[in-house]
Formats: sequence, C-alpha cells, structure tokens
Amino acid sequence: HHANATAPSSAPAVDIATVSNHTYAIISTAEGVQLVDITDPAAPAVTSTIYDTDTVPVGGYTGVTIHTINGNTFVALTSEGGVWILAVALPDG
Repeated sequence: HHANATAPSSAPAVDIATVSNHTYAIISTAEGVQLVDITDPAAPAVTSTIYDTDTVPVGGYTGVTIHTINGNTFVALTSEGGVWILAVALPDG
C-alpha cells in the first residue's frame, strides 16, 4: 500500500526567496497570504499579511511563487481557478 502523496487542500503553499539580503517565506493558506522574514530562522518575523476577503480573494491558492523584477517584488498565487499577482512592499534593511 502506498500513501497518497497529494497534499490536502488545506495545506499551505510556500515559496522562499532572498531579496535585498533578506530571506522570505511567502505562505498561502485558506485565510490569506503571509510574508515572513526568515533571515534568522530562530526569530522569524511576519512582515506582511493579506487576509482573504470578498474583494481580495487571496485565500486557498495551491501554488505560490515570489519574484523580483527590476527591483520590484511580486507574489504569484495560482490555483485551478486562476492567478492573482500581488505587488509586495518589503521593509528596508
């Protein structure tokens, strides 16, 4: 018997990227999206949270990637239902 390797739909989608000497984890859950500075793994810090609402339906995406283009940081959320692109303002430092 093999275990089902498919993650449950409630599992968070995560991507990690280094931007301006900081390492960030972007986490997508049913409740929304969080950007967490994990430069110091012993002291992670939430830098931004976007909550799922009727006007900003960012919860429940199954894929997430973070990209830097021309000095601007973007998060792409993907699912079977579509794609959301978010511009992210990162703290200086």
